Amino acid sequence: MVPLSLVKAQLRLEPEYIDEDEILNLYISAAFTSIEAFLCRKLYVDVVPESDESGMLFNSDIQLASLLMIDHWYNNRSSTTTETVKEVPLGFRHLLGHYRYRKVG
Repeated sequence: MVPLSLVKAQLRLEPEYIDEDEILNLYISAAFTSIEAFLCRKLYVDVVPESDESGMLFNSDIQLASLLMIDHWYNNRSSTTTETVKEVPLGFRHLLGHYRYRKVG
């Protein structure tokens, strides 16, 4: 969903830098599943099946939220710190909050 080249641009890594590609791909995958869980929706690239009433297309807001998460994880590789613990940046909830699925009834 989020190209590795875009993740590297977000992290200001040179495209030819490959030492951390494996972990970056793990972050991409984890961001995708985390966002699906947060939204309570399955994400699709091209078409949402008619049978999936809560499904939605992957869009630029979701892509940017993914980049924010990946950037956060890359720069904060441990949950143990001597600094103040921070949540994923505010932009994440701002970008995704209105897409959350809430079944009524």
